[in-house]
Amino acid sequence: MLRGTRKFFCLRLEFALPYPLTITMPKITFTLADGTVRELVSEEGKTVLQIALENGIPMEHACGGNGFCTTCSCDVQNGQIMIDQGAVNPVNEREENMGVEGPDRRLGCQTKIQGDVSVKIVEI
Repeated sequence: MLRGTRKFFCLRLEFALPYPLTITMPKITFTLADGTVRELVSEEGKTVLQIALENGIPMEHACGGNGFCTTCSCDVQNGQIMIDQGAVNPVNEREENMGVEGPDRRLGCQTKIQGDVSVKIVEI
């Protein structure tokens, strides 16, 4: 072993794309329990709970976002249409086991955003 010798390698690739690169991020409209409306954009695949917490929107999550309580309940406006359009994932087994009726009433920790959606936070 050589002491005091370190080698760093850096590879830099530069190339031009034959088309413009556009990244679209879903728009999430939150309606809080007090009626306040906040519009945000976020990465696809994040849950409603993650997006809310990252943006300072108060949302209960007694189980830490693991789907074992219902404190992060929310209403997805036009839930079935949003599921059919792929804007949110379908109701999953964990939500069904917790008695979530879906498709409008959902658990924020289990609802993954893939497109524009409106969400109302429910106080329990």
